[in-house]
Amino acid sequence: MDTINATVTRDGKWWVADFTVDGHEYGTQARRLGDIAAEVADAAALMTDRDPSDYTVTITAADPQWAALVEEYQSATADLARAQDAARDASRAAVTALRAQGLTGRDVAALMGISPQRISQIVA
Repeated sequence: MDTINATVTRDGKWWVADFTVDGHEYGTQARRLGDIAAEVADAAALMTDRDPSDYTVTITAADPQWAALVEEYQSATADLARAQDAARDASRAAVTALRAQGLTGRDVAALMGISPQRISQIVA
């Protein structure tokens, strides 16, 4: 499966996508940004005599301000995912260690500030 990076701009009521396939530059358009990926894949398929499902399309805003906002969002989302993973790992480690010391689930819950039901979920 080939990946196509489509750069999009807004032109009136249309979204215009520019992309390159096999070293050739192409373009297509759609009314809704959510339709651009399918339009790009269809256009690429027409130009290469391949199936649209052969392509994965990523969309990048041509406007640097929009691109920066999206990049900031994606970075924050990645940071959040790492923090959630760390919190999950820390909670499992804490529950395991405290239970190994002989504390009940209710005692561990009280120490950690979470419900006994959540302790049961972590243990399971």
